[in-house]
Amino acid sequence: MRTIRQKSVIVAALGAVLLVGVSVYAATSVISGVGTIAHFGPFNGPATMTARSLFINANEVLGWHQHPGVGAYTIVKTGTLTVEDGCGGEVVYPQGTAFVEPAGRVHRGKAGAVPVETVQTFVVPVGVAFSENVPQACGAPLAVDECRGNGWSTFNYPRTFANEGDCAQYVREGRGAGCAAPPGAPSNLAISQTGSVVQLTWSGPSGGATSYVVRAGSAPGQSNYADFATGSTATALTASAPPGTYYVRVHARNACGLSGASNEFILVL
Repeated sequence: MRTIRQKSVIVAALGAVLLVGVSVYAATSVISGVGTIAHFGPFNGPATMTARSLFINANEVLGWHQHPGVGAYTIVKTGTLTVEDGCGGEVVYPQGTAFVEPAGRVHRGKAGAVPVETVQTFVVPVGVAFSENVPQACGAPLAVDECRGNGWSTFNYPRTFANEGDCAQYVREGRGAGCAAPPGAPSNLAISQTGSVVQLTWSGPSGGATSYVVRAGSAPGQSNYADFATGSTATALTASAPPGTYYVRVHARNACGLSGASNEFILVL
């Protein structure tokens, strides 16, 4: 099960572990195959598919980058990979897990004490590189929900936005193709605990969810303890939390916005 580590509010609410003292090295990329798709619908033209293995040394920190096209479909073959988002927050993927690095989102990978090997597949328009090195930045926004409130003002990649509407239009035009409405609400939220370690599981809606948002508060319906996006379609989460009472809910997300809440689970530690 994945462990998610997020911003300061999550550090306070879920007892996340801070990473310190990491060093920068050079990963090794080994291409195992390249092929051409004569016509790829999302690009309305030909596309190049590339498969590779990426070998990351122990304690190595990759440079900031983003993946054009459809993003990177990644399997962690060995080791544990931490992916840091340019907007803040980290997700930890242990050996045997798979995930999608969203197209255009600035991020970087980190290895722990054990070397990491990943297997990745990319699909990009012909002539476009499957990875682009960029300075640390926040973006691109992946869902209209990320633009709401003052969310739009946090993005500076691939550009800044004038207001919430400008940000939402960018998402709808560039990332919301085929989106008709927000997804249905998750269901069957359940939480088990072993000491201070809690395990959340839930059932996703029948289709349309691209990630989830976990919210926790000190009273029913509140989110004063935690309100963060998982950045993944995974329907499980492991974390640690200090003693207290938590009212926990999960929402599904797609490019059109956020679903209603799942059943609310009351967790007492």
